[in-house]
Amino acid sequence: SAKEEDVEDAKMVMIDECLEYNQKVLMADGTYKKIGDLVKEKSNEKVMSYNHEINIFEPKKIINHSKTPIKQNNKKLMRITIKDSNNQLKTITCTDNHKIWIEELQEYIEAKKIKLNYSMLMKNSNIGKVVNIEYINFDENMEVYDIEIEDNHNFICEDILVHNCHHIASNTFVSTLNLCKNAYYRIGVSA
Repeated sequence: SAKEEDVEDAKMVMIDECLEYNQKVLMADGTYKKIGDLVKEKSNEKVMSYNHEINIFEPKKIINHSKTPIKQNNKKLMRITIKDSNNQLKTITCTDNHKIWIEELQEYIEAKKIKLNYSMLMKNSNIGKVVNIEYINFDENMEVYDIEIEDNHNFICEDILVHNCHHIASNTFVSTLNLCKNAYYRIGVSA
């Protein structure tokens, strides 16, 4: 959480987290599409999402898109490998601040805070264990992508449950904005 000294001189606050272009999103019909293609096409198709209130996977519509230069906000790129209950390896490549559901914690946490052996919720309610975490090099001109999903604000990417972009609890966002006393503009944006 932000402290006053962290943001007292801020003129603007921006929060963004994303995935690499080729990361595959599970669509409602069971097929996969690259997240970069979904963003490029400004798709409003339905993807598989998880409803935490009733504990089921369900189709939900894409309602917004995000494409950001990775060098913006000093992002780092990570590759996380998960072994599912069938001993199949799945790898997701995302920015270090992208949020992923962790079963033990029952919450989404930033990729950079994930530890070996953490459990992740995967498609079909499969549980996978983190077996490798690494930071990877990238072209500084690279762009990263995200989508926003109606209602649940999450989707399945590379068979792993991830949070969508820019969804911050309103009280957290408002308290952070209130700390930015020197900001020229106070604008709340959700992708």
